[in-house]
Amino acid sequence: MKYLFLDTNIYLHYKDYDQIDWGKILQTPEDITIVVPHIISSEIDKIKNKGEGKVSNRARAIAKRFTEVFLDNKQRNTSMIVCDAPKSNEYEEYGLDKDIADNQLVLSAILFQKTSQCDVWVISGDTNPLITAKNNGLKFLRLQDEYRLKPELSKEEKEFIQTKKELEQYKNRLSKPCLTFENHESFLKLKKPILDDVDSDIQAAIANERSHVSQYQKSNIPSDNMLYASMGMPQSLMEFFLPIPEEIERYNKEVCDYHKEFEEYIRSKFNRKIFENRLFELSLIISNYGNAPTGDLEIYLYFPDHINLYNETCKKSFDVNTPPVKPVQPSNTKSLIDREMIKTAQFNQEISPFMFSMGCVDNRPRIWDLEISLKKHEYHFSRKPLPQTLHYDIEWNHGIYIDLMQCGNFRIEYSIVDTSLPKPIEGTLNVIVE
Repeated sequence: MKYLFLDTNIYLHYKDYDQIDWGKILQTPEDITIVVPHIISSEIDKIKNKGEGKVSNRARAIAKRFTEVFLDNKQRNTSMIVCDAPKSNEYEEYGLDKDIADNQLVLSAILFQKTSQCDVWVISGDTNPLITAKNNGLKFLRLQDEYRLKPELSKEEKEFIQTKKELEQYKNRLSKPCLTFENHESFLKLKKPILDDVDSDIQAAIANERSHVSQYQKSNIPSDNMLYASMGMPQSLMEFFLPIPEEIERYNKEVCDYHKEFEEYIRSKFNRKIFENRLFELSLIISNYGNAPTGDLEIYLYFPDHINLYNETCKKSFDVNTPPVKPVQPSNTKSLIDREMIKTAQFNQEISPFMFSMGCVDNRPRIWDLEISLKKHEYHFSRKPLPQTLHYDIEWNHGIYIDLMQCGNFRIEYSIVDTSLPKPIEGTLNVIVE
C-alpha cells in the first residue's frame, strides 16, 4: 500500500485525483490511499468561500467530495483517509515553521509515516514542498503538466469575452466608406494617346495665308489702279484712286491683327481634336462597403502639385469653323467700315438672342486652352449619410481633367471623415499612364 499526501494545488489545478492512474505514475501494482491532512481540508474550505472565481468553484467541488467521503461514507475509485494535524512542539522537533502551509503538509506526512511505518509520498506541482519532503527523507513526486487542467474561465473572464464578442459585433456593424474610380477600383490604367504631328501643316497654312494677305506696299498696288495705268490715265488722276495714308495705316494694322488671329485660328482648328484626346476626365465615387449607414461625410482630395489640372473653365470660346475676318481694303477716302465693325456684327449673330434680357450667352464652340490650368490641387466635398452597399458620384464644379501627355503616373491622396466613425479613413488612388 502506498499513501499519497497531495498538495492543495493538485486538488485545484490538476485533473480529478480520482481519475488519475496513480499506480501507473508511481509504477507500482500496490493499492493507493490518499491521505488528507488537516491543513489541506482547511485551505480548501478557505478558498471555496472566496467569491465566484474558477478556483473557488473547484474548491467547493472538492469540499463537497470530502464531505461525501468522510462524513457520508460514500465510496470513490481511490481510497481516502484523514490524519490529525501536527502538534506545535513537533514543528520544533523537526525545525519547521508551523506558519508555512507547505511545512504543515510535509510534517503531517512525516508523522504519518513514522506512526504507520508505511510507504508515504508527497505529491505537488510546486517545488518548495517537494524540497522540504526530500530534506526530511520522504519520497516525493512533481506531477507532470500533462495532468494540469486546461484554464477554466472564471465568471468575470466569461463576461469579458462576451463583452468583447458584443463589441466585435458592434464593430462589424460599422460603415466602411471608400473612395474609388468609376471602375470601383483604387487604380486606373490609361493609355497615352498617339498624336499626329501637325506643326508642319500649321506652318504651311500660316505661310500660305500670309502670302495672300500682306501689308500694303507700293509693289502691291491694287489691280484696278494698275488697270487705270495701262489705259494711259494721267498720274495725277491715278493718284486720286490710290489709298490715302490714313487708310493704309489702318489696313496694315488690320493685317497684323489678322495674321495673329489666323495663326490662333489655324492652330486651334488643328489642335481641337488633339486636345480632346489629350485631356481625360476623372470620375470618382464614394461607396459604403460596410453594413451600417455612414454619418455625414467630409471628403478631402490631394493632387500632386506637379500635375496640371483642368476643368471646363479652362476652355475658351472659339469658332473653329469660321476663319477670322479679313482686313478691309484701304480706300482713297476715309472708310466708314473697318474690320472691327464686321467682327462685332458677326459676333452678335453668334450669341443668344436673349442677350439683352437674360445676359450675354456665348454660343460659340469652346476649345481647350492648355495654357490655363487650375491653381488648386486640394479639394473638399461634403456629402449626406450614405446607406450601406450604395455609392455617390463625386460631383465636381465643371469637372476635373488631366493631361495624359503631361501627368505621367501619380497618386491622389484622400481622407474621409465619417461622423459615425472614431477616426478618419486615409487612402490612395493610383493613376497609371502607359
